[in-house]
Amino acid sequence: MLKCFISYSSKDRVTAELISHRIQQSHYDTWLDVDSIRGGSDWESAIHSAIENTDVTIVLVSPDAVESEWVAKEIEESRKLAHTILPLIVRSVDLPIKNLNINDKQVIDLTKIGTEVALRSIVETLAQIEQSSLETRLKALIIEDSSVQHTVIQQVLETMSFRCTVVDNASDAVATIQNNNEHYDLITLDMQLDMTDKDGQHGRSLLYQIRLFRYGIPVIIISSLSFSATEVRDFVKNNRADLIEKPFSPNKLVETVKQALGR
Repeated sequence: MLKCFISYSSKDRVTAELISHRIQQSHYDTWLDVDSIRGGSDWESAIHSAIENTDVTIVLVSPDAVESEWVAKEIEESRKLAHTILPLIVRSVDLPIKNLNINDKQVIDLTKIGTEVALRSIVETLAQIEQSSLETRLKALIIEDSSVQHTVIQQVLETMSFRCTVVDNASDAVATIQNNNEHYDLITLDMQLDMTDKDGQHGRSLLYQIRLFRYGIPVIIISSLSFSATEVRDFVKNNRADLIEKPFSPNKLVETVKQALGR
């Protein structure tokens, strides 16, 4: 799901809250400082973090926003992070706006087309951005028999913008690995795929299949097994692979994925 950062002047707060609410009704997340910053937070770092963790910046353009240093900083930060920026004119201004680098070809003008049409246009644009994002997102294959564990792994990877395929048994995992019609950018692998597999034979067999059919794809082995087996050590040494022991923290998984992808 796309996450939208809403940049606005405090003079337009009521309008910002209305627009945020309406966008949420269309099942998109929004970040609005009045809702999302807790008391006592470092305001500037909180906003920087919010922009870093959203996908689209919606700028409510008004005479006060044009003069706002905060709005200018938020737009600049959004551009550094390659956000799509959607300017929405909520009070009349002269275009182009040179200090914000906004021209008349980019904007949705609420003052001319009305609130309802403007909001529909924003939602339609968000849908187009989301579809484009889905087509270009990285894909991960999660091989894990525990529903609790694969849910956690999937949630973490989805926050990193992965599309995830989950398989929970060895036979389906082999079929998926051997299916060359599907490309994956990352594989996570549990070494034990059922309760009877005490020493990770399924995982070792799948490592062999990955060598044959998915060589070069980063593999993160996530398991409660001891990693003393020679074939596991050799795989990690000679392939793009890493090890995480269960239980693991989401932050540890994020760090390991970034390292595996060279980010």
